[in-house]
Amino acid sequence: MITFYDSIKTVLSKAQTTAFRAVNFTMVEAYWQIGQMIVEDEQAGNSRAEYGTSASPI
Repeated sequence: MITFYDSIKTVLSKAQTTAFRAVNFTMVEAYWQIGQMIVEDEQAGNSRAEYGTSASPI
């Protein structure tokens, strides 16, 4: 028999899972945007970057 507290635990567990998924999705979007910014900076308007011609300024 499912108790009142078990029901609360289930609700909280589902909410936690949903929150984790939302955060993961947001982080993937952020990393993708950062990657896109890096590629655009490296390519400087060219269709391909010239890798290996100089050291990264980092």
